[in-house]
Amino acid sequence: MDKNEINIFEFKSNSFNIFNNKYRHFLELRKTIQSIFIKKNKKINNKASTHTSKIIKYVRYNNPLLKKVENFFLITSIIIFILLSTNGILCDSFVILKINKTGRYKMLNNEGVGNTNHPCRIAPNLPTRMTINENEIDPTTRKYDFNETNNTIKLYYEDSNNDFRCLFYGCSDIDEIDASHLNTSNAKHMEFMFYRCSSLTSLTLSNINTEKVVSMRSMFNYCSSLTSIDVSSFITTSVQDMAYMFEECSKLASINLSNFDTSNVLYMDSLFK
Repeated sequence: MDKNEINIFEFKSNSFNIFNNKYRHFLELRKTIQSIFIKKNKKINNKASTHTSKIIKYVRYNNPLLKKVENFFLITSIIIFILLSTNGILCDSFVILKINKTGRYKMLNNEGVGNTNHPCRIAPNLPTRMTINENEIDPTTRKYDFNETNNTIKLYYEDSNNDFRCLFYGCSDIDEIDASHLNTSNAKHMEFMFYRCSSLTSLTLSNINTEKVVSMRSMFNYCSSLTSIDVSSFITTSVQDMAYMFEECSKLASINLSNFDTSNVLYMDSLFK
């Protein structure tokens, strides 16, 4: 994310906080006014109590100025909230997985590989939140005991993350992946993203932003159960490495690469094999 984007984010966030603070300030002001009226009119008998109650209701509902100011800040806060959500600042970034079988299966990338030079030796990106069939679980859980034959897993990630390499490296138990809600606008690395997802029969990549991605090496390598991969929306103008991208995708019948721009690609070894 460049400096201009950071400034815009900070401006929107600060504006939202300022209006919320002012709104809270007027709520406190209303409470203070109520308190003053109560102190001035507090009596022991019921008649005085009734009188005090009327005063409170007047302050709350019939003070035109206070009511207008309160409504102004409330409406403005709602509008800012909607604008921020529309721009993706408050929107979730997540991936939906499905494991359609019972037993103990892997949901996240492996804990590391033996080769010290391998990019997946240290897992770079874990979800900030995870749910299985809408139940919250530890977001670092890599393997899980499934008791149902239809399991939906949602993995939530930070919007600012620019490294999605090895995201599901070696996750040979996953049957379906829907990454259409994953915010990859800042992503630069997607190598080994779905490497050895050998049980994968459905992969949804619509809305994936690849504009800044520089490496797609082995991105779909050994996805041996996939019959199709839709990469028609990929922007590859920044990509330098496509080596082994579709290697060992043995059931892949056809793939449309007509929109691929390979002008900056330096490595394309065994793109298909």
